Amino acid sequence: MGLLAAGSVAGVALTTDLAGPAARAAAAPTARQPADGVVALGKAYLKTHPGEADLELLLRRLPGVDATRDLRTQLPALSGAISKDFRVGRLVTVQGWQLSRTEARAAAAVALGA
Repeated sequence: MGLLAAGSVAGVALTTDLAGPAARAAAAPTARQPADGVVALGKAYLKTHPGEADLELLLRRLPGVDATRDLRTQLPALSGAISKDFRVGRLVTVQGWQLSRTEARAAAAVALGA
């Protein structure tokens, strides 16, 4: 997830720095373009996997996550599970990105309010 976030931030930074005011306006969040990439990614995952649109189910499927704590602060702890997903081919495609099942589920849980 860190690579995805870093790539998105770099893309927006390059767009706004190199292309001027028109690009800055296009890159700015609007009502139709959410500012939170994790939430947007989670919603996109849930559109293609509606059977997982259950916060409790998602939290149970995220290894080592404490459901009583804020999920965003626990995302770095999922790095081992994310790496394992990539090693064993447990991947999903969301908006053209290849994500581990764990990171897609984590984004979905955040989108559902975790």
